[in-house]
Amino acid sequence: MYREGDLVHRLSYETIKHYIAVADYSLSYETNGKQCYGMPCLLLLCSCIDAIGSYYRGTKEPRFTNNGNISTKNSNNRFHTFFNIEEIKKNFGCLKKENIETIYESFRCLCTHNASLSEKVGIIKNESNQSLIIEKNDYMIINLPVLLCHVQIAFKVLEKDLKEIDKGIKNSNHPESTPLTATTSSLIAIYK
Repeated sequence: MYREGDLVHRLSYETIKHYIAVADYSLSYETNGKQCYGMPCLLLLCSCIDAIGSYYRGTKEPRFTNNGNISTKNSNNRFHTFFNIEEIKKNFGCLKKENIETIYESFRCLCTHNASLSEKVGIIKNESNQSLIIEKNDYMIINLPVLLCHVQIAFKVLEKDLKEIDKGIKNSNHPESTPLTATTSSLIAIYK
């Protein structure tokens, strides 16, 4: 029998992996010979950032509650945490705090909750430019292929850490099984 914590980790892993695949497809698909599915791509990548950031919020180690589940408080902190994952900084450098907050507020929140973006921000698919943020004429533009690359790198880090976490949970003094909720029991079939 799966413990709830194990199930959550496996479900998160598979979901993030699928979001990345669909975001990549969204970038490669051309709707009229020129445009990709930019907003769906942005929405999926922001969801990945939220999910990956929730594992590392406030610590170098993944953060868990006492039953092995991830702690998911403070969404804005998840974006700060994500962009400060060591491998992200090593490959792309550090983003300014203000830029991370703008990405969260003007891109993630409005894309997620209003299916729009705020004024003076935009998204672009520019594979020849390796900058995540392009500033031009008072506009802040997110380069989607570079954001996808950020998420792919962070996912590889999470994948490695989840393997370690699974070993740690299996070797811990957590009970062998926890009572299943309706949500987790409906998902057990996926993993049998």
